[in-house]
This record gives sequence, structure tokens and C-alpha cells, in this order.
Amino acid sequence: MNNPVKPGFAPQAVYRAYLDGLLAHDRQQCRARFQEWLEADDALRSLYDNLVRRSLYEVGDLWERGRISVATEHLATAISEGLLNLTYPRLFAQPRNGKSAVITCVPNEYHLIGPGNRAMMEDNSRNFCRFMGSMFLAYEAEVLAQTALWVFRAYRSHGFHTTYWPANLDTFVEIARDRLSPSTFAETYPFFHWLIVNIPSFVKISDEQLSEPLSPVPSHEPEGRT
Repeated sequence: MNNPVKPGFAPQAVYRAYLDGLLAHDRQQCRARFQEWLEADDALRSLYDNLVRRSLYEVGDLWERGRISVATEHLATAISEGLLNLTYPRLFAQPRNGKSAVITCVPNEYHLIGPGNRAMMEDNSRNFCRFMGSMFLAYEAEVLAQTALWVFRAYRSHGFHTTYWPANLDTFVEIARDRLSPSTFAETYPFFHWLIVNIPSFVKISDEQLSEPLSPVPSHEPEGRT
């Protein structure tokens, strides 16, 4: 069965732009190209095979050859995983075929946060919201950078993997996009984008700091607040 493809759709150009976005940590560009493919080609299998899987294979090959960092490879995976959520409305609208799938995983798998760190992860999410709120009230670039580095250093010393932050920040951005007004999201997104694109730098610097004693968390209190 042939699936309709939008006239003028250029899959190779869309693919290259999507891959370039992954390598540049540009989620907005990736989302635009993903959405373009989704709207132009009715076949979800085509999008998965020819855009997502193909681009991640190329990203993996670049990492294997030492052309990109592991942090960039992880961020590319997190971006693509998040964008696959856009396919759900079409996926679940398809007729059921009466078949079932058995999905399994390794027991006690803590790929992102390490064992015993769920409470710490939840605490980090709450603190992140409070901290970014204080940044919006009284922005200090140095405090933002120092705190991000402290978090990477502190949480990695407790077993958190570097893949945690791409997944966490990407999810946070999608929740913000859904819950905030378009104007508020547009004003706050640059802060999150800066954190996302600098994950490779935070990983590299925290690699160098892991053997050093952990310093106190940087303090930040907006003026007029106690």
C-alpha cells in the first residue's frame, strides 16, 4: 500500500537539517524538521526509519570515530526520544490489529539516575523549579553557570549519569511549552536552551572536578527577598 507524500517534500534536505540540529543541540530546529516530515509523509515507519533511526545511527558513528562527544550523542538521543511523542496522536488513531506486544527490561535498571537516587532526583526537580524562578526574578549569569556546574559535579558524584540532564531538561521544556502561555514560554525558553546546549561543557568540566572536594552550593537570593 502506497502512503501519500506531500508534493515538494524533500526528505534528504529535511534529514540533513535534522541531523545538523542534533549535532548543534538545537531542539527547535529538530522539532521543526520532525514536524515537517510528520506532516508531509503519512507513513510513520518512514519517519522512524529514514529520519530518526538513520540520524541516530550517523550520530553513533560520529561518536565511535571520536568526532563528537558522548554528551552530544546522549543529547541527540534525548531530543529524538522526546520528539517521538509528536507521533502519538496518529499512532493511537490507527485501527487496532488484535495483536499484543511483550516488552521487557533488565530488573533494577537505573540508567539515568543510578541506584537509590529516586528521592534525590525528585528533590532536584523541585529545587530546579525554585532556582529558575529566582533567576527570572533576578538574573545573574555567573550564579546560573556556577550552580549548573555544581549540580553536575554533586549529582554525578552520587551516581547520576550524564544522560540524565538531556532527558530531564528536554522533558521540562515540553511541560513548560504545554503549561505556559506562548509569550511566557518564549521569554523563558532561552534560559533552558542555554542549559541544554552547554551540557557537553558541563560534562567536560565536571569530569575534571570529580576528584576534587565538593564546594558549597552557590547562593542566590533575589533582592528584596529573605
